Amino acid sequence: MDNLNVWWTNESFSYTTNYKIFIWKEMIIYGGNNMNVIVKNNDGTYYASKVFGIINNKVGVKYEQGWSYKYVVLNKTGNNILIIDEYAKTKHNIITYDTDKTDMTLDKNNIGKVNFLTEEEYAKILNNQITEDIIKKCQKYVVVYKDEYVDILTDKDINNVMEIFFGFHDAYVYNICENKDELKVTFLSEWGCNLEMVFSGNVTYKNMRTTQEGDLWWYDATIIIQEDKENNYRCVKLIDNADYKPEDDIEKFQCFFIGDKAKYRIIPN
Repeated sequence: MDNLNVWWTNESFSYTTNYKIFIWKEMIIYGGNNMNVIVKNNDGTYYASKVFGIINNKVGVKYEQGWSYKYVVLNKTGNNILIIDEYAKTKHNIITYDTDKTDMTLDKNNIGKVNFLTEEEYAKILNNQITEDIIKKCQKYVVVYKDEYVDILTDKDINNVMEIFFGFHDAYVYNICENKDELKVTFLSEWGCNLEMVFSGNVTYKNMRTTQEGDLWWYDATIIIQEDKENNYRCVKLIDNADYKPEDDIEKFQCFFIGDKAKYRIIPN
């Protein structure tokens, strides 16, 4: 954080002791419209894969047994197909970084598969009868992770970051750094990854969720792009409340960050 003035941080909050930033080698994403994820290995390493299918876990199982979804992905070397719990044994195994599912056929619960796999092929995967032909089909979709900022320009970008970061539920502001007309906000979360957001241009903000105020945790959030083309005005707002509307008095909320532009990047934890 060279040349940045770190004016506030939640370092005194003991839950940050496990906070780590992983530096990723720059790589490229191929394969078109993909749902892409980072898969965590037990040895602390990571790799990226396209998602080839989404399976629903049993409803109501205990946390230590796993819950939510299972994902069909390639293994680290790309020579086999795995089915991995998104969350199991009190830790996240899967971090989504691109939520685009346009090349998948899904039901109302977001369960389904990629379109290029036939029903027969997908059934073989689910029954652990994977053939070399099926693996070769999946190997055509090379997916690697590139650690870079993503601009928030459209509603699709908003939906992506909200899904990646679980709507800011169980997250809190770890630190805030200022550099001229740019504000960098780092969020820590219980849900698989941390998040860095940068606001620039006519930046304003308020943060009343601090250790001093006694309530760090966000429960939900709103990200909105507000435009007035007649007056050549555009800004991106992040507010710590899912019920925020543009006509609301923003000062009544505990936290908000506003800038002409905003971008984000995920930080695996």
